[in-house]
Amino acid sequence: MAAPILTARGLPGTFFVTIGNVGIPYGGNWSDWQNISDRGHEIGCHTITHPDLTTCSPSKLFDEVVLSKRIIEENITDMRCESFNYPMGRYNSTVLDLVSRTYIAARGDDHNITSPPAPNPKTPENRYSVIPVNFGGSETAEEMSDLLNDTLDTGGWLVEMIHAVEGGGWDSVPLSEFRPHMDRISSMKDELWVDTFANISKYIRERDGARLTCDTFEDHIDNISLDSGLDPEIYDVPLTLDVRVPPDWVDVDVVVDDHRVTISPPINGSERHIFMEMPIGSGAAVYKNVSFPSLVPRDQGDVFSPGNGNSSTMFHFEIVFGSGRGRNVSHGPDLFLDLNGDGDADDVFRGMTEGPHRMERVNLTGGTGNGSLFGVDLSFPPGCRDIGFFIEARDTENLPARYPAEGFMRGPEVNDPPGAPSGLSVMFAHSRHPRISWDPPDDPDGDDVSVLFRLGSADDGLLLVNRSLVNETSQELSISDDGEGLGPELWFNRNLSVELRFVDSRGAFSSVSELRFHPVNGAPSPVSGMFVIGRDTSGPILHFNPSSDPEGDEIIYHITLLEGAGDSFTPLPGFPAAVSDTFFLLPGVLMDNRTYRVEIVSEDEYHALSGVSSFDFLVDLPPFPVRNISVTGEGDALVEWEYDELFARNISGFELLVFDGDPAVSGVDPVMRMMYGVDSRNASVPGLEHGRPYWFSVVPYDFSGNRGEPAAFVRFTPRDVVPPGRVTNLTAEIEGNPPVCRLRWEMEFTGDLQGFMIFRMENGTLADVSGIEPLHVINEGNNSPRKWLDEGISNDTVFNYAVVPFDGNGNRITTELQWVRVNVTSKKPVELPYEGPGGGSNFTISDEDEGGIPGHLILLVVLIAVLLSLAAVFVLERRGSSGSFEE
Repeated sequence: MAAPILTARGLPGTFFVTIGNVGIPYGGNWSDWQNISDRGHEIGCHTITHPDLTTCSPSKLFDEVVLSKRIIEENITDMRCESFNYPMGRYNSTVLDLVSRTYIAARGDDHNITSPPAPNPKTPENRYSVIPVNFGGSETAEEMSDLLNDTLDTGGWLVEMIHAVEGGGWDSVPLSEFRPHMDRISSMKDELWVDTFANISKYIRERDGARLTCDTFEDHIDNISLDSGLDPEIYDVPLTLDVRVPPDWVDVDVVVDDHRVTISPPINGSERHIFMEMPIGSGAAVYKNVSFPSLVPRDQGDVFSPGNGNSSTMFHFEIVFGSGRGRNVSHGPDLFLDLNGDGDADDVFRGMTEGPHRMERVNLTGGTGNGSLFGVDLSFPPGCRDIGFFIEARDTENLPARYPAEGFMRGPEVNDPPGAPSGLSVMFAHSRHPRISWDPPDDPDGDDVSVLFRLGSADDGLLLVNRSLVNETSQELSISDDGEGLGPELWFNRNLSVELRFVDSRGAFSSVSELRFHPVNGAPSPVSGMFVIGRDTSGPILHFNPSSDPEGDEIIYHITLLEGAGDSFTPLPGFPAAVSDTFFLLPGVLMDNRTYRVEIVSEDEYHALSGVSSFDFLVDLPPFPVRNISVTGEGDALVEWEYDELFARNISGFELLVFDGDPAVSGVDPVMRMMYGVDSRNASVPGLEHGRPYWFSVVPYDFSGNRGEPAAFVRFTPRDVVPPGRVTNLTAEIEGNPPVCRLRWEMEFTGDLQGFMIFRMENGTLADVSGIEPLHVINEGNNSPRKWLDEGISNDTVFNYAVVPFDGNGNRITTELQWVRVNVTSKKPVELPYEGPGGGSNFTISDEDEGGIPGHLILLVVLIAVLLSLAAVFVLERRGSSGSFEE
């Protein structure tokens, strides 16, 4: 846990590894120790098994001290194990001897024995028993910081011993104490040298045994050699040398092992100090290298040029002062003149002093190289024809500079300047490319004349255009964007200044002519007359009256479409849109019953903007038509349709239209109109005439009463699928001999009755007569009789009858029918005694039960016959069958 904290603060540490603990908790593994080593930390040895070395046998001692070093170096690459830590701080002379022959230094464990604990002296008494100060769980960061101050005061060596951090082992230091203490050490790195135990041990031994030799000369120190008698392959920590040189060694070149660096050593009293890092066995040299200041022309050009005055005798002088190693100018630069040609600069010629003339610093940017620009303007008296000059300065080290190095340099030649420019005018001031014109130049000496042109802002001095027209005969200049990088924001609404001056071929300048103008670009007017055409369609068109521009510039319109209400509107994606026409097709994604706002800003070709024109409108779109309408069913019509849920939120319901003729042909009105809610997607239409074609359509309507286009008309012809019902009060009577069965029934029906089907089954009934051939069919429509006589029966049988009505479409009920049962049986005659006129005789009467002729009726007939005094005795016998019926 300690290694990352040290690494983050740039603090190298030494970790003493007990090899036997590698691979167990808190012991790390070899890859962990390799990673720590790669980050600049030292890996020292703490034996293999952490024994008391004073009790070990010679072989055991060898393994714990020497073999352990080899194991560490075999497992951690690119490092040497150079320091040792005694387990429990225990050692004797035998242990100390073996450790000293194996390692560079060793750390004891006699910590906190002194009272109070203190750092080691600058050179410890024994580098193989260096005393540490424990930083454990009982010490605080504040106490340890006091030891840092003691180390500064004594110039000693503080070795802090830390066993573990935040519970990582014995005597652990809390992070709350460890971190602030490491932060304190990091903040003192400019005052304290923090390094590994081995490196500091090496340094102390190198320093204490160092022998320095050198050869000293007037302007350099050569053959500096540092030796300690130690192996430089092992003792490789550089020593810091303080080389003291005279104060006039302002700049020096330091060479260490062929590596050269130039520095300006600081001065302390009468000496300068050169601090240099030098490894043992290396060579070095120090060379005096004074960097004198310099005076050079600006950009390698001329030192002087005609000035800005109206006289041809005014000139501007400028020079760049450069100093060695960043020193500043302390005196000058001063300009000295020779006006009369006598070779000195101490005269007064026609009222003008030859020198010195102090040059002032010029705050101009660019082109000065490494230095500061100084300048002065001088007006020369008449008659100066052969002027000479030189310039001198000194830096803060009082080192001189001169231009030219010696003697005088030929100065300016007096020349009559051209006349000032005249006839300056501006054309096309509103254009991005204004044209500046002037009258031709006039030079009194007939020299060729060039034009110097400057265009800038009169408000803030911003320079926009700076051109030189060399030997130009043209009398106008058209300013374009090419190379100037100008834009309308620099042209319009500014006070612009044109400065024009002439310069002849010998460098004489005319005076400056200036023309000021104020280009104005008026903003276009806001648009007006905004309205939306077709806001009840899916593609409304925005129309507005065009803007007018005071300068007649081309105009584009920035249109933004927003959605919202009140003061809260949100721009829609894809806006703003830039158009040049006053008609704009709004996108087809507008939603019904939504308020939209159109904002328009007009912009001319020079980016002047109008105010915002806005217009709110409510989109009132007709509903989208329904899709995929279908009509099914056999009796009632089932009408189904589809409608997109995205559009359903904008409608209030649907209207179902039913026509009994083709609307596309006849234009008839619907025979039915039925309204349904917004969630409806189907409807049942009863009461349609069977066999007649109908046309169906569905129309959506919204909250405003707008109706959508009718869906495509669907033709559908309903047919009757409803059976006419059931018969009631079905009865059956057996009559006659041979017997017949008379069936009677009742039925109330106002529909399409076609007739009746009569089914007869012997000895049973059927749950469903579909697919069964009826015994008889009555097919007389609504006038079909409600009775029928079955003459196809015989005695001693049982019959079951059912009557099923059916309509003109064959619809009928074939299940859960009413059945009537008839038992047809035959019985012997009953003989009754009878004494009549002819003697005794028998009267035989058949006894009929249910369904036959009653016995009392036969007796009545017999009595009538007796009363009629029939002469003979006969037997009246009803030859038939007795019968019964059951329902």
